Amino acid sequence: MSPMTFPGIVVQAKKLLGELTGLKPVEVTGVSRDDQGWHVRIEMLEFPKIPPSADVIAEYDVLVGGDGSLVSFQRKRSRLRAETVAGEAG
Repeated sequence: MSPMTFPGIVVQAKKLLGELTGLKPVEVTGVSRDDQGWHVRIEMLEFPKIPPSADVIAEYDVLVGGDGSLVSFQRKRSRLRAETVAGEAG
């Protein structure tokens, strides 16, 4: 089996994390590769609210192997959608 492509890894990470958590992916905020595999940072919608700016978004770090298998995932933090993240323009 040939290694997965960069876009394929991102799609696979979102799919696997969504299936495991039951949450909807919102945005991929980072991707890198090292000896362990692909590290994908994904924001997931944890609690939809009205108005949407009050949605609770959680950030997850996902490690995917070169074959597309899930190695690990970890919830890092949560925030309201309207909150800016340190380092982002606001």
